[in-house]
Amino acid sequence: MLRWKQMLDDHPEWRTLAAWPAIDVSVFSTAQRARFLRNWRLVAHILGGATLQQAADRENVSVPRVCRLLQRCLLPSRDGSVPLTRGLIPRLVLPKVARRQPLPTATEPRGQRGAFQTVLETVPGLKMALDTYLRAGLAGRPEAQNLSPGAFHKELLRLLAEAHYPSDRYPYTEARLAYESARQYFHHRSAELQLDAARPRPPALRPLPAVPPLYHLQIDEHHLDLQQALYVAWNHREVGLRLPRLTLLVAVDVATGCNMAYYLSLNAVADQYDGLRLFNQLLIPHPLRPLTTPGLRYDPQDGQPNAVEPSVVRAGYRLIQVDNALAHLAHTLREQICRRMAGCYHLGRPRQPTDRNLIEFAFKQLVAHVHRVPSSTGSHPHDPHRESRTNAKALPRITLSAVEDMVAVLLARQNGLPSPLLGGLTPLQAVLAAWAQDWHRQLAPNEPWQRDPLYVEETVFVRWQRSEGRRPHVNFHRVRYTGDALWHANLVNQPIQVRCFEPDIRILRAYRSTGEYLGELRAPHRWMRFSHSLRTRRVINKMIIEARLATADPLGNYFAHVLAHMYLPHYALELARLFQEHASAGSAASLDDGGVDATMLDDGADHRVPSWRDLIRSARPSP
Repeated sequence: MLRWKQMLDDHPEWRTLAAWPAIDVSVFSTAQRARFLRNWRLVAHILGGATLQQAADRENVSVPRVCRLLQRCLLPSRDGSVPLTRGLIPRLVLPKVARRQPLPTATEPRGQRGAFQTVLETVPGLKMALDTYLRAGLAGRPEAQNLSPGAFHKELLRLLAEAHYPSDRYPYTEARLAYESARQYFHHRSAELQLDAARPRPPALRPLPAVPPLYHLQIDEHHLDLQQALYVAWNHREVGLRLPRLTLLVAVDVATGCNMAYYLSLNAVADQYDGLRLFNQLLIPHPLRPLTTPGLRYDPQDGQPNAVEPSVVRAGYRLIQVDNALAHLAHTLREQICRRMAGCYHLGRPRQPTDRNLIEFAFKQLVAHVHRVPSSTGSHPHDPHRESRTNAKALPRITLSAVEDMVAVLLARQNGLPSPLLGGLTPLQAVLAAWAQDWHRQLAPNEPWQRDPLYVEETVFVRWQRSEGRRPHVNFHRVRYTGDALWHANLVNQPIQVRCFEPDIRILRAYRSTGEYLGELRAPHRWMRFSHSLRTRRVINKMIIEARLATADPLGNYFAHVLAHMYLPHYALELARLFQEHASAGSAASLDDGGVDATMLDDGADHRVPSWRDLIRSARPSP
């Protein structure tokens, strides 16, 4: 009995073509569809009760062709699957049928169908040894041989001899010792191994350590691979500026993968003051950013922990992990982590980003959305997602506030996605549940200046030179501060504590070393003109030292210098940062896409920075 008949007897449900898997014939070409339908009719005749000769006469083919078609459709392959309808598709390469007969010998010659594959499967370790031989040659290892079909065939015979393979069995029963089968296998297997080596591997994520929530924090920064536009009002007209890449700082809880806080820095490279602002977002309650971009919204389950539960800001992390970036080595960040938060300051090993794989994975998820923007700079110069030269000649359509809204929505949405590692909870739900149910180390409810990282405290010395006829003063970042609080003889040449709000350092509050409040100290009039931060002060001082800026009006001259070069990407980003700085210090400046107030940038006459006297206000009330 033929084997395909035996398969039909074993599986009577296959005697009806309706039980065979359906295939969409519309995807075939006209010629391929005609051959497929002819094969379909041949099988239908046989299953309907016709003989092989009758089916062959009806479709004008030979009887062996009908028999081969039935064998192709009904015989199982090596993996046990039966092709059925797939066997009707013309020229479709199917898995080879397992050989059932013994291998041919010198005394009992048999067919050679599937004999080479049977030798590879039956000789122990033969296939693995041949794969090792091919991988070494493809990798160009010094101990490997130069690959060729002839050398591969000789290696096959050598391995068979080492395995004590019988010399009267296939392939020794052939005149060429199965050279053609070895040649085809060589090319086919080499291509498979090359494709496997070039296949992109998923990142190897290390298992998360078994630590409770709100215990281990990872902090890192990443450049957003896109450029955006900023529109300002200047000289009675709206000016559009192209901003370069921004830097995003994110703090992630390791146990839950929740984004605890983030800060979008308007700097080309993040510095220590950006780190302080990130800790400000982490330790001070902040609501979710109000969205102004059409099409963006928060889902009900999205959010940031300290926006949903303000008391989470008192969580005392025991381990805070950062990389060895220059900004992370700053004394201000080390003091914030070790002294104010009483945590372990962990720098990690240099050039080992996988040690912080969780935060790197969070950035990878964010970059997948960032690269969809047409103004994307791409991950590398040859990235196909990179902005085209035609689009680069004009301003990007996406604005700065749109980028800020997009980052806020994406990070909040990451917190609202259920995770199987958390038992179906979202990272935000896991953090809030752990905070409400478990015991955690908490920071003390200190005064605002002790809790807010943006309040800076330094030790300075009171100086007074009677011969110069000057008032007692203290030097704070190259500027002399004076005030009635220093008119005490016992304070001369003695250390005192000064505190200030980092976004606005025009006024200091002085304290004795014993904690007694002395009063306020003010900067000279030329430094009182506009609110400015420590970072702005340092940039201006550097330009003064390099003789690039006059000292008569340092703030006004610096703003004029920035405005004169605002079409350069670096200064455009600095202009945006100055607006943001004034907004955080409580001034009327803003970064609205509709344009900045013209009175801030236009005096209507000589294109210089105006006095902004209507914007000058007292410093932020200190505690």
